[in-house]
Amino acid sequence: MRPHHGLAALLLVLAGCSAPLASDTAVPGQASAAATPHSRASGVPADTGPEFDHRDPGDSRAALPDAISRALQTDALVLDCPEGVDRGRSLFARDWVGVHRADLDSDGREEWILNGLHPCLRQQADGHAYWWVYGGEEDAGTMQLLARALQGRVLEVLPGRHGGMADLRMHLVNGRGEPLQLDLASDGARYVPMGRLEP
Repeated sequence: MRPHHGLAALLLVLAGCSAPLASDTAVPGQASAAATPHSRASGVPADTGPEFDHRDPGDSRAALPDAISRALQTDALVLDCPEGVDRGRSLFARDWVGVHRADLDSDGREEWILNGLHPCLRQQADGHAYWWVYGGEEDAGTMQLLARALQGRVLEVLPGRHGGMADLRMHLVNGRGEPLQLDLASDGARYVPMGRLEP
């Protein structure tokens, strides 16, 4: 029995409707909406947490805690950069970093996620920002560095947890322009590559 041509044509049209939209194609320096199986752009809830882009200034009105500002003023990336020092004085300023907040340990208080915007805080060869993650409360004297100078274009908060903290995924691009990713997990004190955690 021969198939009905009308039914076959309808099935072809319906199959074409499920193709990705042109707006889902990758844009250099941004995470592609088509790169993850549950895209926010499609209206389907994502199975990961927030993502932060390497050029996103975040909340430009958020003042950095003094402890973080002091730490970045004396960070080796600032002090070793010709634009970072003048006559022995650090030139680090608030607008050198993008500031983002996310509750990584589910205690109701958001941690600080910073991405370098100034050239001194960016890896120029691959176009990666350096990233820092700080936790704790300055008023309580518990501010601590959880990750220093990670490199990447997008930092993604994952649903998995280690050491009481959400896992992170750093999206990178290698020298040949190929996308890579590095999964990070807390060892109870700092974020380290997931493969380095004790089993």
